[in-house]
This record gives sequence, C-alpha cells and structure tokens, in this order.
Amino acid sequence: MRNKIFILLSTALLFTISLTACGGNQSSGIINTSESVENGVPSIISTETEVFAANYFLGIPENPPEDYSSLLQEILNTAAESGGTVYITGGTYTFSSPIHVPDNVKIKGNFSSPSNKTQSDSQTILIITNTDANKAEPFITLGNNSEISGLKIYYENQDYLNIQSYPFTISADEAQNAKIENITISNCYSGVSLRNSADASLKNIYITAYDYGISAINATGFLTLKSVNVSPIYYLNDTTFSSTTNFDSSQFRESLLTSTTGISISGAETVSIYDCSIDTANIGLYINIDSSSEGTVSTAKLNTVNCQTALYTENAGRNGIIFESSTFGASGLSGSRSVYLGEKYETEATFSNCFFTGFPDVAIKSEGSGLTEVLNGSFSGWHQRAIESTDEVEAYLFSYFGISNSLGILENYSVGLFVDCVFQTNTIIEGGNYIENSEKSDYSIPIPDLSTLHFTDSYSPTNEKYVKASDFGVTEESDDIGPSLQQAIDSAAENGAAIVFLEPGKYRIKTAVKLRDNIFLIGAGDNSSATFSTEIISDRNSVLNGSPIIEMANGSGISDIAISFENYTDAEQTADDSVVPNSLAIIAENVSKIKISNINLKNAPNSIRLTNVGGGYIEDIRGSAIYRDVFVEESSDIIISDCRFSANDLFSETYRAFRKENGRGIEIFDGDKIKTLNTLTSDASSAITLGSSREEASETAKIISVAAYGLNVSRTILAENTENALFIIPISSPDNGYHYVSETSMNGVVSIYGIITKGNTVSSVLQNSGTASIYGGIFKKAGELVAQTEGGILNLFGNIFPEIPSEYHISASGGEVVAVGNIVRSETMFSALNATYMKTSTDSGTVTEIFSIKGYESSEESNDESSPASDG
Repeated sequence: MRNKIFILLSTALLFTISLTACGGNQSSGIINTSESVENGVPSIISTETEVFAANYFLGIPENPPEDYSSLLQEILNTAAESGGTVYITGGTYTFSSPIHVPDNVKIKGNFSSPSNKTQSDSQTILIITNTDANKAEPFITLGNNSEISGLKIYYENQDYLNIQSYPFTISADEAQNAKIENITISNCYSGVSLRNSADASLKNIYITAYDYGISAINATGFLTLKSVNVSPIYYLNDTTFSSTTNFDSSQFRESLLTSTTGISISGAETVSIYDCSIDTANIGLYINIDSSSEGTVSTAKLNTVNCQTALYTENAGRNGIIFESSTFGASGLSGSRSVYLGEKYETEATFSNCFFTGFPDVAIKSEGSGLTEVLNGSFSGWHQRAIESTDEVEAYLFSYFGISNSLGILENYSVGLFVDCVFQTNTIIEGGNYIENSEKSDYSIPIPDLSTLHFTDSYSPTNEKYVKASDFGVTEESDDIGPSLQQAIDSAAENGAAIVFLEPGKYRIKTAVKLRDNIFLIGAGDNSSATFSTEIISDRNSVLNGSPIIEMANGSGISDIAISFENYTDAEQTADDSVVPNSLAIIAENVSKIKISNINLKNAPNSIRLTNVGGGYIEDIRGSAIYRDVFVEESSDIIISDCRFSANDLFSETYRAFRKENGRGIEIFDGDKIKTLNTLTSDASSAITLGSSREEASETAKIISVAAYGLNVSRTILAENTENALFIIPISSPDNGYHYVSETSMNGVVSIYGIITKGNTVSSVLQNSGTASIYGGIFKKAGELVAQTEGGILNLFGNIFPEIPSEYHISASGGEVVAVGNIVRSETMFSALNATYMKTSTDSGTVTEIFSIKGYESSEESNDESSPASDG
C-alpha cells in the first residue's frame, strides 16, 4: 500500500479515512484502493501479502494519540455487531492496554517478513508498553472464528538482562477456529497460547521469545502449525528499534539458550507441524501427550538449530509421533541432546530421513520403554554416544553414524536392531541386546525430494483497481445475479481494473458467470454466525446438468466467498450408485495461473474441477461436495493446501450417505507437479484418489502429498492408477476400511513415508497391482491383516506394528512382498526377544522377510504363537 496518513474525523466510530488518491476512473465505475472510504462501508485493501475486503479502518491521524488501545477496541466492538475486518494501515501504534478481538472479527495489517534487514517501511507495527494492564493479561485475545494477520508486535521495555514476565502476546485460549497468520512478535516473554483451543491455525509466524514461542495445551480438533519460526534473528535483524545499551549478542543468545522453549505441545488431538524452525532454545520442540490420549503429532521439515535439547518428549500419546525430513540440532554443550524420550515414553516414534547434528553429548537418549525407528538417519557426530537407552526397543535402518566415541549404551531390557548401517566408530554397542546384520541386504530407502513443494510465483491481482458488483445491478433482491455480475466482470476487464468486489450479502444465481483474464472476484469473507459475509446461492433445480457457477480464466482468481446449493428434487436419483452429480461450483479448463482461496462450500454436487490447467493454487477451502471435493486432471504445477472437506455442510442425509459410499476428497488424474499440503477429508469413500492413463512410472514423483488426513473414510489412499506419487506423513483413520488400496489397473509407483494409522480398520494395505513402498509407518490399527496382496510389489521397510493382527501380518495370495527391519509386538512389554517374527501366509505370492523383530512377555507360554501358523 502506498497510503500513509488516515484522518479520523469522528469519535463516534463513523470515521472517514482519506488516502492519497491515485486517479481512479469514476466514470467507468473503477475505484482505487487508495480512494476515500468510510467505516462500516466495505472496501478492497491491497497489501504486500494479500488482497481482501475491510469495513473498519484504523490509521494514523494528523495529531496521533500516544495510546491507541481504547480507539482500536472501540472499532473492534463496533465491528462485532455484524462481523467484519478491521484494517490497520502501515505505521507505528503504541498500546498501554490489551486488545480483545470479538467473535467473527478480523484484524489485518501490512506485513513485511523479518527474515532480513530490508523490511518494508510501510508495515504495521504495534508497540507494547510496560504497564500493569499489559502485564495482567495477553496483549491480543482472540474470539471464536477470529483472525489476526499482517502485524509486527514489539515490546519496547523488555530486556534480556532483566527479563520481565509478561503474559502471552497472543491468546487463542478457549477459542474455536482462530487464525493467526503473517505475524512477527519480537522481544516478547512468550508468543502464542492455544490452551483449550479448537481447530486453531498458525501460519507464517516469526517469534523472538524468552520463555515460550508457541504453547498448545489441550488443543482439540485440527491444530496447524505451518512455517512457525522461533529465532533470535528476528530481534537482531530489526533495525527499526535500538538494542539495549552495551548489547552483547552472545549473551543475548545465551539467555535464549537457557530459557526458551520453541514449540510446546501438551495435550492435543491432531497436530500438523510443517516447515517450522527453532533456532537457539533450551528445548526446541516439547511434546507431552498423555498415554490415554488419541493425540497424534505429525511433523515434516522441522529444523532445529543450537538447542540444549532439540526434541524433548515426555509422553507421545497412544498413537505415536512421526518426523520426516527434519533436523535435530543440539548446542554441543554439556548435557545437550538431539532427542530425549522421557520415562513416560511408552509408545512409538519414527524418524525418517532426519539429521542429528550439532555434536551433542548424546544424539538420542531414552529413559522410556517405547519403540523407536530411525530410517535414513544421519548422525554427524556426538561427544559421548549416539544412543543411550534403558528399556526401549530401537531399530536403525540404512543410517550413518559419524566418527566419535562409543556408538551407544543399551541397558536393562533395551533392544537394538541395526540394518544396513554405516559405522565410523570402532565400538558398536556397550551392554544390552542388539542385532546387527553382517551382510548388506541389497535394499535401500530412497530419500524423498521435497524441494519443489512451494512455488516461486504468488498469484494475485495485477493492480489495485476494482469495481463494485452492486454498481452493475447485483443486489440481494435479484433472483439471478448472473447477468449483472457478468457485466461487472466484463467492465472491469475492459477498463483496466483487476478486481470485482462482491459486497456482503446473500445473492441468488441461475446463470453461470465466466471470469475474464486477470480478473479476481473477491467477496467479504464468510463466517457462519456473522452477517458480514458474501454468499452465492444456486437454486437451480438439478444436480445433473453439468454446468458450473463460476468459470475461471487465465490469471484469474476467486476468494472470500461462500457458495451454496439448494432446492434439489432429485436426491433419490443422485443416491443411485450409477448416477453421480455433474454440476459443480467452480471450473477451470485450458487456462493457467489461477487462484481459488478461502471458499466455503455448502451442499455442492461437486466443488472444484481443474482440467488442463498450468499453474494454480487451491487453498483454504472449507465444506464438502456430494461427489468430488477437488478434481484435477491433465494439469501441472498445482498446489492444494490447507483444505478441510467434510459432510457437515450437506443438507440431506441422503447426500451424506451418498458421499460416504461414493465421495472423493481430492482426485488427481494424469497430474504433473501436483502438491497437496495439510488437507483433511472426512466422511467419504476415499481421501485421495490417484488415476492415470499412463502405463509406465516416471523416475521422480509427479504427485507429492504432505500431511493428508483421511478420517471416517473407506480408503485414505486409493490408487486406481498413477505414474509416480509420494506421500509424506499421511494420517489414516478409516471407518471399516483401509489405509491404502491399489486397484487391479494400477501400473504406477506409490511411496508412503511415516503413515500414522488409527480408526476402525479392515486391513491396512490391500495391494492388487503396481508398486507400493511403505517406510517408517506406525500402524496402531492394522485390522485383520497388515498387508493383503493379490499382485504387484509391496515393500514394508522399518514400520512399527504395535498390535498383533487377528489373522496375519502378511497374506500374499499373489504378487511379491519384501519386509525389512519391521517391529511387531502385542501390548505387552519387551521382556524377551524373537529375532525374526512376522505372521505370514503365502499362496501364489512370495514373501521375503529380513531382520524383523518381535518382543514378547517371557512369562507367557504362547505369546501369540498359537495364532494361525506362520511361514516366516
């Protein structure tokens, strides 16, 4: 934004805000984001990071006050009457009192990344003063469905030599669906608290904290931590504010090293941690989930540097924890550890393709009795030993141990398994029981390439000019806004505007609209309990006619709109398995560089379809479809991110039943460079479906999925056919179903790293054809069979099967199964060891088993040996 000065003309909160004009074309209905707006009147705002609609505004007046606390709170309270967005323009604001963000209200500002010293001088900066009020409660408290983004928050009186115990800067305690995005918190005591929150989302957060960066206590639902960064660099790079007198950088870092916890998870249901980093902390990531809890923590691309303990786990819940492509960097000081597993640790943990660095005293130290697997681990060095455990079972596959002192100590009932490892040390193991293969197995685990998960391009409007749809006859009274909305779109394209603004309201539509090249259709957001929202309602009386509501064009976008379908009379026909609905909300065909974001879908037959699209984002989509949520075919360079699909918004029990039997969350057919990140599908036949017309697999993955969640589905991953697909830490909780299924037509390759399973499972894997490899998974719920193969090739490397299946681990009626370095056991402790044990049954297929181990209770006579006969 170029605007610098806002003039507040009324204390009655009807502020008129005057900005530097840029010469909009009023004759054609074109409005510039810099033209005069009025509180309560929505206007489009364009910042460095996003384009959105705001209806309340705070800026710096000609004679700025010393304290903005009461002024901002008044505006927020007014916004609460109808919901909406309060925009704080770039500038510096001082606060002596905390701020409460009401339900359904958003605060947005101008954000500038603190990763370097070239931050924008137009960013929104909030200064927290040293007052009793600010020390009594969090500075910002969020309500239900509230959001803050685009802010930099700084404590002017906090001093690393005399640390003052402020409350958390931001609190989403007790809040549902709170969203915190694009936030910098510098020089704080503690950053963000999520105590008893539900479905909270944190993205792109930068914190320098003396106590806690992020603390989540009893967080329920789906907690997302994406690109959360805790580091001293955000303070050291800040040239806006002066450091304290005689500032000592080394002493400053030492203060953080001895006191800071980067991310703390104490009790949770489902936590997704992706692409987060912790630099210089006493504890990098702390996890303590009670053993009775079904909580699940999945982590990919975590990077910890210079921590006294990079990962500290007291308890990991019933379902275990997964780490993929992560680095655990210790400080190298006395007593430092890359990973510590405490006395209460009695569940499972998998570390796949991870690095243990920084020359700690001990790389992995365990005082618990759980199961731990490390696949493709790299231990670059340590002062004392790589491994130290008392009662744990550990397996290391295809891992590297650098030159140093003793490799490890295994005490009491600890068991170690080493398969295809490389040792640069003379001493292998001191004490304990261990198994080491003397000859290489000729197998390996490929390292997944995650370097292409983000695009360099960020699609957004080409300019800040917009037209209001209402100026072209779009009203809530119209029974069909289609023709008028199309006129607004055409006018914007012909007159050089990039945005069509659909103001708050509920609009009925019968005639489909088509966006023009480089035109964005933007609404005022949607909150289920707020009147400040934009909703398009389709009342066409059929779900079978195949036409969309909105058709995309090159470089076009749509955001902040709810789309709802109603008044169908053919529910019985749709419920027939032979007839699937064809109508859909949004379609993009033969176009490129599109963006579909922040869309709420209600009762949609099908939601979004992309055909032959080159480049696009589908992000922050909520709701569900009767049949397909997202269908991508013959497209490339697509990211599907942070979407939640469920049956909650289907109006009919008939439709919900049809979705459960036939519905598909994300379906990809003949895709190239398709990425899904942090997506959840529930109450459907399949969470992710793969299809392809190609007969041979490529050498590299064309489809990459990170943190795909399938809850209450029949199949989390369904491979009808695919060329080459890669899944990282999927979470599978089926309802009387499977974690992975390949059809008989499957010709491609599917690789799955770090799957966590639970739910009501028939069998874990049903392999009919193709090639599937499953590495480092935790199969808490395996069903009757861990793996059932009718054909193809199935690799099971380094997985943990805590429960003995009722039938077999592997039943091979056809095809080939290779099992290397897996751990199986019943719920009893490891009191003794069987070096090779998996219950297998072969018919026309083949099973190769290498270095699998089973723990059993030495006092028991059977220990599951009386189960169906084992060929393994």
